[in-house]
Amino acid sequence: MPDEVDLEILRELAKDARLSMREIARRLDKSTPTVSRRVKRMEEAGLIQGYSVVTAGLEALPEPDREPWRCSHCAGRIRGVATVRSVGDVERPFCCPVCAELFKDRYVRLDEGIE
Repeated sequence: MPDEVDLEILRELAKDARLSMREIARRLDKSTPTVSRRVKRMEEAGLIQGYSVVTAGLEALPEPDREPWRCSHCAGRIRGVATVRSVGDVERPFCCPVCAELFKDRYVRLDEGIE
């Protein structure tokens, strides 16, 4: 069961899941190892099941609950947070920044008639 410190950590992560352990510790006046240990414990216990990003204007992307997200370049299943890039006025999900750049490079070459 989470205690008050765990709940404070969760509140900070809910505001911004990209915060570093050091920043959370600073905000809560706790040590960085304490925050890191508590976050790891909550992840292992399943209290924290992942981190996500909130975006706007991505209606064309599949809902994660309905079908698995697939990388637009390698077609691999996307686990965790997708790398989203706008390619040709369409926002597309990628499993990593490398796939995003490879896809974008190929798209540019095709658009220019090189391939």
